[in-house]
Amino acid sequence: QELQNSDTLQSELEYKFNTRKQAELKAIQEKGGGYKTQQESKEEVLKSTISQLAELQKTNDALELKIEELHTKIKASSSTVFDADKFVTESLLSNVEYNSIKNDIAELQSLKFETPTEENSVELKAEKQEIQDQIVKLNGYLQDNKRIGETNERIDELKNQEGSQNQVIAQFERKLFLIEKFNKKKIDMLDESVNKMFSLVKFKLFDIQINGGIKDTCEAMVNGVPFSNVNTAMRINAGIDIINTLCQYYKVNAPIFTDNKESVTNIIATESQLICLEVSPKDKVLRIN
Repeated sequence: QELQNSDTLQSELEYKFNTRKQAELKAIQEKGGGYKTQQESKEEVLKSTISQLAELQKTNDALELKIEELHTKIKASSSTVFDADKFVTESLLSNVEYNSIKNDIAELQSLKFETPTEENSVELKAEKQEIQDQIVKLNGYLQDNKRIGETNERIDELKNQEGSQNQVIAQFERKLFLIEKFNKKKIDMLDESVNKMFSLVKFKLFDIQINGGIKDTCEAMVNGVPFSNVNTAMRINAGIDIINTLCQYYKVNAPIFTDNKESVTNIIATESQLICLEVSPKDKVLRIN
């Protein structure tokens, strides 16, 4: 539940962060776009006005050239003395196209354009650089957020893989448990099958380790005590018990020599010939009974 609440809180924080970041980025871009549009609009108006002024100036120069030619022709062809300048002036004043062009020229010449100063240019460049820095910073946030999202996706993917692997591990553990159970049963049956052939000795064929593993071993035990730790008498009787079983299995009997017989009070029964060697203080030479 805590993990789910943590994921929900993280999702809400990421959503709020992305919303605020996108709003700030949009506002910055709109502000920068407004400056750029305003400057481009002023530059277009200035270019258009200069172009119109140049065209009107060309038209005015052409008209003045025609006027000059007309003035020359009048002076050359007319024998009557009259005021040519007055005639030309009156003719021009009555010409609608001339008056329209003249008014357009005057209007264009009266226009005043605010040329960006060096100070304004530096300020605009500084604002532009600040906007670009903020855009770079926000892009960095976007990349970090993207990496966070990719990391979270990878975490979810690994969690899903972990769940699948846990299922596989559980299946293997169940199979391992069955194998160990089978081995334990097989060991018990083998111990029972081997040890029922002996009357005194019991063999420990396997050793169960602390981690549950099974280690092969073959150690003779007498009344739960390892053969190497029992006394001499018990060792002799254990040896005879083992010989009896082997003789019975192979159906062969052979004489059995026992040394240190003086330390044994009772010897277990055997079908083999038993030759006992013991210390006799009263006998100075070997004596056979």
